[in-house]
Amino acid sequence: MLFLIRSKIITCFVLCLFAGLGTHVSAEFTVVPFTSDQMAAAFPDGAVFAGGGAPNSWSDTPTTPYGTANRGGDTGWFWSAGGKFTVDFGTPRTIGSVRFWSGFSHDGRGMIMQVRAGDSANLNFTHKAHEFDYQSTSGGGYNDDGSQSTDHSGWYQYDFEPTTAQFWQVTNSGEVTKSHMPRTSGIEFGLVDVIPEPSSLMIASLGLLGLIGLTRRSR
Repeated sequence: MLFLIRSKIITCFVLCLFAGLGTHVSAEFTVVPFTSDQMAAAFPDGAVFAGGGAPNSWSDTPTTPYGTANRGGDTGWFWSAGGKFTVDFGTPRTIGSVRFWSGFSHDGRGMIMQVRAGDSANLNFTHKAHEFDYQSTSGGGYNDDGSQSTDHSGWYQYDFEPTTAQFWQVTNSGEVTKSHMPRTSGIEFGLVDVIPEPSSLMIASLGLLGLIGLTRRSR
């Protein structure tokens, strides 16, 4: 009997330990809206755009404020190395994701992109950067309705450690992974709800206390 109880205690401890590790991150993407008026020094030089010139309309597309409708074919813009834009959300916002809509459906493109956050619009290399390979692949993106793309176009989402800041910046690092930056229509920032799970120590302690009580009652 004592051996059986000890085995139960050990098993409970191990299971509780693994159950309590880490955090749970919600997979749902919640858009953090912003308007063209909130773009601080957005694209001061039109030369950062290639393949279409700087967008000159901010109000007639579903991807405001970047400026062109989400569709495949060959739509949107790619930026020169160092091209970036900064958004002033007005108040600190907690953000943990960014999405890019690849508008070039015919083939893959790829570029290392960076996301920075801070308390002023003067963001630079001294601020921590979240880096990711924005590379379009066949069937790798998602359409506006959530269905999987059948070509290289669609939304590509990248998650990073949630950070709270008023100013957010996206930058083309200049590091190519395939040809050049994907031609991009929409850009969205998103909240990622991080729900702390009970610590493994707390769960294990509660489990052990319960089993100890059970042991005492069985004597």
